[in-house]
This record gives sequence, structure tokens and C-alpha cells, in this order.
Amino acid sequence: MSLVLTDIRMPNIYGFALPTKLRSQFPDFPARAVSGYVYVPEIGKHEFDGFTDKPVSLKHLRSVMEEVVHKDQ
Repeated sequence: MSLVLTDIRMPNIYGFALPTKLRSQFPDFPARAVSGYVYVPEIGKHEFDGFTDKPVSLKHLRSVMEEVVHKDQ
């Protein structure tokens, strides 16, 4: 199973546009947002499968990845 873990603030692409572009080619591909500048209600208006606030620990990222893998099984 794969997972896109993306920041919202990036050069060359507005992070909120990424899940829409991703889903146009890969409709079932999970995408999770990571940011220290936005709030959960704002993320909910977009096609993300979840949100992780920064700073984020490796332990939390591992937990997120395990959740995605188990969800797919």
C-alpha cells in the first residue's frame, strides 16, 4: 500500500490542489496533509484522507502509515 504524505506549503504547487490532481489519475490513492500553518476544519474542505499537525514525530508517522496499511487489508 502507498500513501502520499504532503505539506501544504510547497514551491510550485498549492498543497490543497494536490489531492484533486492525484485523484484525477489515482482515485483510491490515500493522501494525508501535514502542516503547521492550517487547522483541521480547513483540511476538511479538501480531499485529504487525514491531517497531521507539525511538528510531527517519527512515532506518529509510523502510526499513520500502519493505519493506512491496516485499512487496506
